[in-house]
Amino acid sequence: MGSTQHLHKKCEIPSSHHARKLLFSSLFFLLNFLSIIPILTELTSSFVSLSIFDAKSSEYSSVLFTIRKDLREITTIGAILLVSSFIVSSFITMTIIHVISMAYSEKKQTPQELFSFIKKSWKGPMLTQLYASIVNIAVGFIILVIVISFIMVSIGSFGYTAVAVLLAILAIPLYLYLALISL
Repeated sequence: MGSTQHLHKKCEIPSSHHARKLLFSSLFFLLNFLSIIPILTELTSSFVSLSIFDAKSSEYSSVLFTIRKDLREITTIGAILLVSSFIVSSFITMTIIHVISMAYSEKKQTPQELFSFIKKSWKGPMLTQLYASIVNIAVGFIILVIVISFIMVSIGSFGYTAVAVLLAILAIPLYLYLALISL
C-alpha cells in the first residue's frame, strides 16, 4: 500500500507538467487563430472582388496589392508564432524531462536547482531538437518533390504511377518517424 501511494505521488508532478504543456499549446493555437482570422477574412473578400474587376483596371492592381500585403502579414505572424512556439515548447519539454528524472531520483531537489540545471544545459537539447526538426522538414520536402515528380512523369504510365504510390507509402512511416524524434 505504501509503495502505491509513493508511485502515485511521483506521477502527480509529470502529469501536471503535461497539463501545463497542453494548456500552453492550446493558448498558442488560440493566439494564432485570433490573429490570422481577420486577415484571412480580408484575403477571402479580396479574392472574391478580384473576379469582379477587369485585369487591366487600377482596382484590380490595388486588390492584388492588398492580397500580397495580407499574405505577407499571414506569413510574418505565422513565422513569429511558429518560432516562439518552438522555443517555448522546447524549454517546457526539457523541464518535463528533468522533472520526471528528478521525481524518480533518490536525491530531493528544489525547483531552484532544477532551473539552474536547465539554465546550464539548455543549449544541447535545443540544438538537437532544432537539427531534428530541420532534418524532418528537409526529408519531407525531398520526399514530396520525388513523389510529385514521379506523379508528373507517370501521366499515362502505369509503371511510374505504381512507383510513385509505392514511394508515397514508404515515405509515410519515414516521415512519421522523423516527426516523432523531432518532438
